[in-house]
Amino acid sequence: MSIVYDKHEGVLQVPRSAIIETVSEMFVFVVEDGVGLRKTVETGFSSNGMVEIKSGLSDRENVITVGHLGLKNEAKVVVINASAEDAE
Repeated sequence: MSIVYDKHEGVLQVPRSAIIETVSEMFVFVVEDGVGLRKTVETGFSSNGMVEIKSGLSDRENVITVGHLGLKNEAKVVVINASAEDAE
């Protein structure tokens, strides 16, 4: 049995696995012009492996979801599997 106590619709979400958490911050990496950029984020509601992003990220940024652990800020990256939406 599960109890739904809050519902958040129309919010920016990323997979929980994309978020890296340190003692002092949470961040994700995004791809911009072939470079991985570290973006500090504020998170909110979490459900079914997805986490709401309250600030620090826009819906136009491409979040790195695989291969980001150990990535350094401003390191060159190659996108090898973009979504079908990006191909348009």
